[in-house]
Amino acid sequence: QVTSLLDVISGREHERGADIVIVYRAEIVGGSLCAGDDADQAAYFPRSNLPPLAFRATRQALDQK
Repeated sequence: QVTSLLDVISGREHERGADIVIVYRAEIVGGSLCAGDDADQAAYFPRSNLPPLAFRATRQALDQK
């Protein structure tokens, strides 16, 4: 469930990337996490143990409090 808008980040990072990334703060209310057609797998990670992050926008969003 979306609880607030966290950030709107602009700028293309690679030729097939998004020009605008909209980041929401949300809470899990049910369901199962599963990868869509844009990913091989999906998982939850604690902030203290994140895998390598490919995009500047992801790192910028995680820097938000």
